[in-house]
Amino acid sequence: MDFLVFSDDWSGHPSSAIHLFRRLLASDRVFWFNTIYRMPGLTRYDIARTLRKLRDSAAAPTREPGPAPLEVTPWTLPIFRGPVRGVNRFLFRRLYRDLAREHDIRQPVAVATNPFSVDAIRVISPQHTVYYCVDDYTEFPGVNGRAAAALERELLERTDLLAATSRPLLESRRVPGASHYLPHGVDFDHFHAAPAPAPAKRPVIGFFGLISEWIDLDVVLHAARERPGWRFELIGRAEVDTGELVRLGNVTLRGPVDYAELPRAARAFDVGLVPFKTNALTRAVNPLKLLEYLALGIPVVATPLPELERFRPHVSIAADPQAFLAALDAAVAGDCGSSREDRIELARENSWDARARELRGWIAELAG
Repeated sequence: MDFLVFSDDWSGHPSSAIHLFRRLLASDRVFWFNTIYRMPGLTRYDIARTLRKLRDSAAAPTREPGPAPLEVTPWTLPIFRGPVRGVNRFLFRRLYRDLAREHDIRQPVAVATNPFSVDAIRVISPQHTVYYCVDDYTEFPGVNGRAAAALERELLERTDLLAATSRPLLESRRVPGASHYLPHGVDFDHFHAAPAPAPAKRPVIGFFGLISEWIDLDVVLHAARERPGWRFELIGRAEVDTGELVRLGNVTLRGPVDYAELPRAARAFDVGLVPFKTNALTRAVNPLKLLEYLALGIPVVATPLPELERFRPHVSIAADPQAFLAALDAAVAGDCGSSREDRIELARENSWDARARELRGWIAELAG
């Protein structure tokens, strides 16, 4: 099978789509299109990413399908309305015509992970279109929600198979073809095999991931102030003001850690945090980090998210700062409702290998 995947940069921190298609490289050809899904801002990160994409789009595809996908960065103007859409389709048509001829792509399966790739899919006219729906982009910070909703309606009309990572996403999207629930998995061996560090003198409360607008730093700040004898460690790029946290002597912001080293860094945590704000965006979220924490065997304390309810009692869910602190106290004391062995076994049962087999099986059914 030939897959044309429109998603985040392959070379970036592994997204759920990257995890899935890494597993399919042994049996299928994967052509990976690094796409833009919003208008870049004037942040250092966005400027650097835009310059990198301009450089990459001018270069030839860097790898052959096989052990790694053929990675392509299309020249795309990050505007998704008006005449610019026609310009983007024209540019992509030229790129894809040459790519299809060179690699003899005949009846591909297109996989979109965001609504902003619908124009490229219109150009391709694939045998089948799969929408791997991982977020509600109509609510995403920095995204024009009205434009995203219009593009998503177009994509859903063309979708033969919807695979949604959360129940709210599945229930709110309708397609003419098949719809399936495909929750996130975990790279179990990668996380579980991390060596145990030397015991810390005080509890380490940890978080890894993007520190962005949807992270509830207030519950972390409250806990850090109330428990000065604990150490709080946050790993990841910060897109919001973390000044109050930094000023506390028991909080460390480590910045980004490479995925290869992340399990070793997180193995020092006594408790893992999933501190999301509760809003329209996060109600549709399935946090990747949850199963990664569980593969490490550590207890998890989280704010209320619909997708986490099925993980009770392995996850303690608390709705306000006081309840969140109480749940942390219980987890540190070892009174968290599940054993380390049970948490590890739950993660083992939810591997990315199993998720990839499910997805490929559903796609194979489309062809009869």
